[in-house]
Amino acid sequence: MIDRFFIYVFGWCFLTFNLGLAQEVLTVERAVQTALENNYQIRMATNELKIDEFSVSPGNAGILPTIGATISDNNSRQNLSQTRSDGTNVERDDAKNKNLNYGVALDWTLFDGLRMFANYEQLKETQRLGEAELKQVILTKVGEVMITYYDLVLQQQQLSALDSTIIISQQRVELAQNRFTIGKASKLEVLNAQVDLNTDQTLMQRQKERYANNKVLLNEQMARDLKIDFEVASEIFVDQGLSLPELEILVTNENPQLQAELINKKISELELQQIKAARYPTIFATTGYNFGRTESSLGFTTSSNFRGWNYGFGASLNIFDGFNQNRNEKMAR
Repeated sequence: MIDRFFIYVFGWCFLTFNLGLAQEVLTVERAVQTALENNYQIRMATNELKIDEFSVSPGNAGILPTIGATISDNNSRQNLSQTRSDGTNVERDDAKNKNLNYGVALDWTLFDGLRMFANYEQLKETQRLGEAELKQVILTKVGEVMITYYDLVLQQQQLSALDSTIIISQQRVELAQNRFTIGKASKLEVLNAQVDLNTDQTLMQRQKERYANNKVLLNEQMARDLKIDFEVASEIFVDQGLSLPELEILVTNENPQLQAELINKKISELELQQIKAARYPTIFATTGYNFGRTESSLGFTTSSNFRGWNYGFGASLNIFDGFNQNRNEKMAR
C-alpha cells in the first residue's frame, strides 16, 4: 500500500515537472534575438545594403574607361555586270564577296564637368543611407518587440491581481451569505456582493483574452508559429543610471532617422553638382586596334588585308537647350 502511494506521488511529480518544462519562459533578450533572426523586413534591408555596397565602384560612377571587342563577318553571292571606263564589259555569275573585321576599342571620358566624381560620392552616400535605414528597421522592430513583451509582463501582473480580487470577492459573497443566514444582513447585501464577484470574473475573462491576443502578436513579431505558448518574466527591471542630457546627445549623434535626413541632404547637394556639370564641355578619347580582310570576285582588287591602331579625341558642349539647364538647377536647389 505504501509502495503504491509512493508510485502515485512520483507519477504526479513527474507529470508536473514535464508540464513545467513544456511552458517556455521567454526572456526579452531571447524575444529580440528571435525577431532579429526571422524578420523579413530586416532581411530585405540587409540585402538592399549589400546592393548599395556593390554599387560603390569607380566603374559604376563612370570614372574608368570601357573596353569592348567587336567582330563582323559579311558575305554575299551576286550576279554582277560591270562596264569599265575603258569600255570593256565584265559579267560574273555567283560572284562571292567577303568582308571580315574584328578588333578592340577603348572609350574614356576624360572630363565631364566633374560629374563622374559627384556620382562616386553619391554612391558612397547611398551606402551610408542604406546603413542608416537598416539600423532604423532594426531599432523599430526591437522597439515593437520590447513594447509588446513588457505589455505582456504588465498584463500578467494584472491577471495575478485580478485573481486575488476574485478570491476576496468570493469571500465577501460567503460572508454576506452567512450574515444573511443568521439575520445580520439583508438579501440586498448578498446580491451586491454577487454583482461585484461577477464583475471581477468578467474583467478576468477580458484580461485573459487580451493576454492571449498579445501573445499571438509577439509570436507574429518574432515571425514564428502563432500557436507557440510561453510565459514572460514576472518583473520589469529599469535601468536607474539613465541620464537625460546623455540621452539627448545620443539622439542627436546616433539616431538613424536624423542621420538619414542629413545623408539625403548631402545626396541632394551632389545631384545639384551633377546637373551643374552640364554647363562644362565633355572631353573623351577613343583608341583601338583593328584587323580586317576583304575579298571580291570582281574589281581591280580581289583581296586586301589591313590592321593597325586608330585613336582620336573629341569634345561636346551644350550651347543652348531651351533654358532646361537653368530650370533643372532651380529644381535641384
